[in-house]
Amino acid sequence: MPTLLLDVGNTRLKWASWSEDRLQPGGAQTHAGAPDEGLEALPAPAASVWVCDVLGGRARERLAAAIARRWGCAAHFAVAQAQWKGLRNGYPEPERLGADRWLAMIAARARSAQELCVVGAGTALTVDLVDAEGSHLGGVIAPGLSAMRAAVLGATRFEHRVAVEPRGWLGGDTEQAVALGALHAAVGLVERLLRRYPTTTGFVHGGDAARLLPHLGDGWHHAPDLVLEGLALEAAESRR
Repeated sequence: MPTLLLDVGNTRLKWASWSEDRLQPGGAQTHAGAPDEGLEALPAPAASVWVCDVLGGRARERLAAAIARRWGCAAHFAVAQAQWKGLRNGYPEPERLGADRWLAMIAARARSAQELCVVGAGTALTVDLVDAEGSHLGGVIAPGLSAMRAAVLGATRFEHRVAVEPRGWLGGDTEQAVALGALHAAVGLVERLLRRYPTTTGFVHGGDAARLLPHLGDGWHHAPDLVLEGLALEAAESRR
C-alpha cells in the first residue's frame, strides 16, 4: 500500500501518494482551520500517513485523531531537524523552523546542489536561501499576496469589488492597483534579497506561485509539490 502524504497549510490541504519511489499527485482543498473535516474525500487505503502541518495546537490534535480513525494508524508529523543529508538548518533552535519551509528546502536540495532560493507563495510569503555547501543562510516571512490585498482593502471604508487578475505594471482601478501593489511588493522582496545573496537556482511553490513566477526572471522553477516531495523523501528515508 502507498504512503499518504498531507501538506496542511494555513488555508489549504494538499495530498499525494508515495509508492515505489514515485510521487503520485493527488489534489487540494481549502479548509477553515479544520483540515480533519475533509479527510473522507482522500484516498484509502494507506500503509502510513505523513503530515506537514503548520497549524499545530488543537487543530493538529483533531487531525491526528481523524487520521487514526480513517486509516487506522498514527500520523507521522514532520519536524525540522538540525540537518538532513548535508542540508544544515540555519536556526539555532532547529525545530522552530516551519516544517513546510524545511521540507521544501530538502526537496530543492535533492533536485539541485547549487545555491538555492526557495520561495513559498501562500498565505505567507517565505523566502529561504541555501548556499552551495548546503547551509541554510536563513529566511524571511512576509504577508502573501492575498494577505496584503486584504490588509489594504480591509482598512478602507469604500466598497470594493473582486479584482480581475491584473496585467501590466499599473492598475486601471483601485482593486487592480491594490493587487499589483501586492505583486510588486512580493517580487521586490525576492529581488532585493537576491541582490545581496545571489543564487543560481530558484524554486517557487504555493498557491500563488504561478502569479509570481512570470515576474521573477530566468532560472526559476515552478515546483507546486515541493513540500510533498520533501515529505516523501523523509518518509522514504525512515524505511531504510
